[in-house]
Amino acid sequence: MHDPTFLALFVPQSLNDAAPEDAIEEAERSIGQALPPSYRAFLAVSNGYDDVVGQNHLSLWPAGQLALRNDMLEVSRRIADLVLIGSNGGGTVYGINWTGGTPQFVGVAFAAMQLGETRVLAATFEDFVRSVASGDAR
Repeated sequence: MHDPTFLALFVPQSLNDAAPEDAIEEAERSIGQALPPSYRAFLAVSNGYDDVVGQNHLSLWPAGQLALRNDMLEVSRRIADLVLIGSNGGGTVYGINWTGGTPQFVGVAFAAMQLGETRVLAATFEDFVRSVASGDAR
């Protein structure tokens, strides 16, 4: 479970209902990866999010949309070990990169989506959200 200071970064009214456990498990099967525990724990609190954190916009996709959106955007063709989880509502997309075996939360300009263009933002979901909230994720 997330600490109260972390959840305070989100607009409470914009938090969704929790993702059902079977939806999270189906997302993991569909993308072929186990989601990092910190991100999985967030989905168990809010199945996606679309509002500000800090002074910055954060759009996180619901568990049931992860595989579909990644397929539509042909993410695996561009960066094999990347799964997108959302965006800033503009030109930056956010994802989890498993290159090297350890998942890292990254940002990349959608237009440039290549491995060399990704920017590591954090090792945990909580630190990723703090990075977005502080403006470091642009």
